[in-house]
Amino acid sequence: MPDILHDISLNDINRLVRSRARDSNISEATTATLSNFCMLWNLYERRFYERNCNNRKMEELLASPNNPLVFNPAVALDYFRRRYITDYSPERQHSVDDFNMTFHLLHPATTLDRRVQASLEKIENALLNSTNQTNPHYAVLAILYRYRNNLFHGEKAVVSLNGQRNNFIVANKVLYEILDHNRTVFDNE
Repeated sequence: MPDILHDISLNDINRLVRSRARDSNISEATTATLSNFCMLWNLYERRFYERNCNNRKMEELLASPNNPLVFNPAVALDYFRRRYITDYSPERQHSVDDFNMTFHLLHPATTLDRRVQASLEKIENALLNSTNQTNPHYAVLAILYRYRNNLFHGEKAVVSLNGQRNNFIVANKVLYEILDHNRTVFDNE
């Protein structure tokens, strides 16, 4: 019976990863960052979406008079612009043609349903500083939601997670800021 209670180690996981891609290991730092993301996302989704997050609910919460999703989107948007727009420069006007393949991998399906397509268009508009007033908070949260979906539904390959660590560090900071802002709400529940 004790063997079933012996937890799997990072070395065990790395042995599986190496069987898929020679000389690949998930670092302890990446493991810690992903663990933090899982815990923060759990708190976030449970608290604000009744364990069922989706783009529509995000937009509704952000538009509500008592919007609890309070955070500063500027730093995250700057990071995402530099990540997803080829040769990004704040002094230059960019277009949808400037989005790189990494951006298109946020949702890699070749045929997107209209809701996902609408969400990606809102993200594009916010990253491009479009004048159509796309909510920058929505764009950041929608990207984090894509990270969550891609991680848990297998789009993010385990062998590439070390290269994804910065994405999850940014995600963790946003989620923490939202949760910390609502800490008194949690304390009173």
